[in-house]
Amino acid sequence: MISLPDFENFVPKKILERGQDYFERNKVFNLKKGDGDSFEAFVAGTNMYYVSIDLDADNHIIKSTCDCPHDSELFCKHEIAVFYQILDYQSGVIKKVLQSWDKAQLVDKLYTLLITHPELQAGLVEQKKKVETVKLEGTEEFYAKQIKKAISDTMGQDDFIRWNLLPEALLGVYATLDAARNALETGDFVFAVKLALLAQRESTRMIQFADDSNGEIFDVALEVAELVDSLILHKPEIPIADHKTLFNILMQEGSRKLYEDWPDTAYACYTWSIQFCDSAAQRKRLEQKIASLDSEYDDPKPELLVAIMLKFGEENEAYEYMYAHREKSEFLRRLLDRAKKDGNYQEMARLLEGIDYSDYYSSKWLADRLYVYENLEDLEKICDTLMWQYIHGDSLSYEKLKARCADWESYRQRVLEAYKQVPYSSTYSHFLQQEGLSEALLAYCQAQPERVELYFGDLVTDYYEEAHQLYYDWAEKPLTNNPNRSSYRTVAHLLRSYQKEAGREFAVKLADKIRDKYPRRTALFEEISDFE
Repeated sequence: MISLPDFENFVPKKILERGQDYFERNKVFNLKKGDGDSFEAFVAGTNMYYVSIDLDADNHIIKSTCDCPHDSELFCKHEIAVFYQILDYQSGVIKKVLQSWDKAQLVDKLYTLLITHPELQAGLVEQKKKVETVKLEGTEEFYAKQIKKAISDTMGQDDFIRWNLLPEALLGVYATLDAARNALETGDFVFAVKLALLAQRESTRMIQFADDSNGEIFDVALEVAELVDSLILHKPEIPIADHKTLFNILMQEGSRKLYEDWPDTAYACYTWSIQFCDSAAQRKRLEQKIASLDSEYDDPKPELLVAIMLKFGEENEAYEYMYAHREKSEFLRRLLDRAKKDGNYQEMARLLEGIDYSDYYSSKWLADRLYVYENLEDLEKICDTLMWQYIHGDSLSYEKLKARCADWESYRQRVLEAYKQVPYSSTYSHFLQQEGLSEALLAYCQAQPERVELYFGDLVTDYYEEAHQLYYDWAEKPLTNNPNRSSYRTVAHLLRSYQKEAGREFAVKLADKIRDKYPRRTALFEEISDFE
């Protein structure tokens, strides 16, 4: 007989995940407890299905039925969803009962439970050992010594960690991170942060005397960030008294001289500290520290200040600040998402219109711009957006643009003018080819002769001599710079392409010209021997 709390061990993963998804999305309706320990409910799937479940006094599943057509497994996803709903119901009932007992009653009931269930005794003892291991063996100093010993054992005579021993050098750091995770699991949040920051600090120092080309030390920073982020998710469980301690620890860590060369680590510490900033005095201290930050590259101050505003419930002020600094991508994204959520397409358009779309790095906003103007039904702006998408490499936008543009002959000139602002566009030659602008395409290939192999067929009709000369010059190019067997094979490849485009007569003529110019290169003759 299957116990309800253990049902997950008897259900295929796929069915279990679907049932859990139904439960989490509130697809279970009208759960009712009948006589004894029977339950019934409805589950919304393709149809509304009726589920009936009977339990015995020990919470074992005696009978479970669903009127859906599923019959290939022990339980269907609708039954699984109701199992989760029943466990949720029972959990609430148990909590109410426990809350009604005083301490003496709780101790008495717990003692009786442990006496009658030896497996619970083992679990309790194991948990107690885990806590004692973290607290007795694991002081900060203990783990700092482990880290230093692992580094010392792998250090060469040149005071540099031997290249093949970096994983061993990091063993102390990994042990410290494991201890931090254990501390987090047992609710010792302050100690967890102290150990995580110790691992981060010591691994950062290691970079000065180790080769981290494989990114192993960098991975430690990611693990620390993941651990502290996990701690922040536990924030509701963290005692308020610990907030001040955590705030001070993180502020002190970010201020270390060590991180002057690693400012992102300092910024991360200040970002985490915001979560534990609860008073006006702490906020003032944090804002003063942020004001003193000096970044050579991307200025972190705006993001940190906005995070503080949001922490203190100043949402309107935060969005006003983001609007004033909307040149920062992160802020513009949040402003756009807010306007999109409100269905305010005019505001989205206003945010997007100040952007120079000739700049490749601004092209990431073009999808948003197209979405806005599609909703506003502004055909001119839609065409303008499709044009920039095409110019920045989306070749599929060419046909879309032509289909949407009312006066293509006039608009084509607009596209050519726009290309002048983006001289290295990957779609420029494609546009010239598609539009039959052979004069401009010839000038393009003269400036970038490597493209003649691709566009020879488009040029030769209108510019016969120029196209052949371009190909001659390009085929000879490999022979002028450090010629070797590889460059000779390249010439042979170009001759085969030339034969395909112009015919064998022209390929043989070009090969003869090359042989006449380079008569002593026997290896070259071997590679182009097919063209005689």
